Amino acid sequence: MSIFALPKLSVWFCAVLLFAYASFSASASRLTDTQKAKVKISLKQNTAYEFVVTVDFMKQRYRFATLVPDFESATEGLLRQRALMGWKGDYLFVRHQCGQPAEWRCVVDQVFTLDGSRLAHLGAVESASCKELGCRYRPDTGLFVDLYDVYQINPVTGNADTPPLPIARRADRASLVADLDETWRMNEAAYRASLACLEQIANAGFEPACRNNESPWSAVTFIAKLTHYTARTKERDSLFANQANGYCAKSADPKCKWRVAGVQDYFQRFQPGASPIYNPSPVTMASASADESKALESQKIQPGKAIKLKP
Repeated sequence: MSIFALPKLSVWFCAVLLFAYASFSASASRLTDTQKAKVKISLKQNTAYEFVVTVDFMKQRYRFATLVPDFESATEGLLRQRALMGWKGDYLFVRHQCGQPAEWRCVVDQVFTLDGSRLAHLGAVESASCKELGCRYRPDTGLFVDLYDVYQINPVTGNADTPPLPIARRADRASLVADLDETWRMNEAAYRASLACLEQIANAGFEPACRNNESPWSAVTFIAKLTHYTARTKERDSLFANQANGYCAKSADPKCKWRVAGVQDYFQRFQPGASPIYNPSPVTMASASADESKALESQKIQPGKAIKLKP
């Protein structure tokens, strides 16, 4: 063997060792059924259709309140709630619901995993359309599909004008973080459709309607949200320098440019890749040995005092 081949062989050997170590680490990090079985989930009725969920692991406890519609029906609410609480891969999904369906993230799955001797709460993913356990998680890619909800209430657009933005997230250091490249790829087809809509408006006006009857104003707000959230500066600048101007040139709204300026100003105030903010109720930590009966005890209402009215 030539002495000149030794460095190449060393590099190749190191690469093999690194690959083997990475493969070993990945396999070693996989949770076993025995480990998963140590995590206990309980569901206890508090008042009417409000239930308290506890997730216990050794001396750790996470606790939150969830609403269970149709809780009196054995084939509906409670069975469905229990069916949507369990493990998928290395992640534990626990259904969590609020009582305000207008909220974009009224129904979520709280996501947990085991990190050594610790039960880690990673966060929540929107799951309103999920009929199966952990359907927002894709084990083949490690992605969690969620919705970015910060723009739901804002001073420049309505809920119908600015539908929620689907985002991709990954588990990283005991939390869920946005994957901007995957979020862009996930929305790229919708982006191109919105772009085509605005170009059609600029060339031919508002008749005929855009493909799939997309609202041109929704196309403006969608592109603004997506390009800002994913830090696509070039595409975002093009929207406000080109497509939005072409849209306003054909619009009969005298305040069109003012509205577009509002979208440009408001949406850029949020951090690209930020996490969703709405939670149906707080997820709190407590000791697994805590007395739940006292924690759930109803607050006593003191008798009122009569107010003497003036004649």
